[in-house]
Amino acid sequence: MIKKTFNLLTFVTLCVLIINSFFIYPSADDFSYFVKQKSYGFWAFQEWHYFNWGGRYIANMILGSFDFNEAGLHWYRSIAVFIILGFYISLVAFTKQIIRPKDYLLTTNLMFLAYCFSLYSLSQEFYWMPGSITYTLSLILCLISWTLLEKSKNWRFFLINIILTRSAL
Repeated sequence: MIKKTFNLLTFVTLCVLIINSFFIYPSADDFSYFVKQKSYGFWAFQEWHYFNWGGRYIANMILGSFDFNEAGLHWYRSIAVFIILGFYISLVAFTKQIIRPKDYLLTTNLMFLAYCFSLYSLSQEFYWMPGSITYTLSLILCLISWTLLEKSKNWRFFLINIILTRSAL
């Protein structure tokens, strides 16, 4: 009974988070990335951030890679959906590696709900694009990296782990 309750609560939470992502709009930081990328061009924007910014190169590349036209707004909203689903799926993969097979889904759902309900601001975690790309994407890549590290008996997994770890920084 408790498993069904947490499964249902997690499903409802995921649905609410995903539905909310269709109502988000760009904010101040998003426009500053857009304007700077438009004035410099894509590669000059990346170069400027590389020499004048303190890290987060993958996030800056993603943030400077789209327009705010109609297609860009759909892309902006879909990133929030990918971040939410990516976080949940990476959490499932991670807990599946470290917890017994029959208990991993309950543990994942408990961890996901505890994480979501303990956040100071859900909007900064999932819907504010600079924050979600910079911090939540890094968390997703870190969980995937730890999952692959558990499977690192093969050199390919170890190499992918190193690449993901470097891109999460």
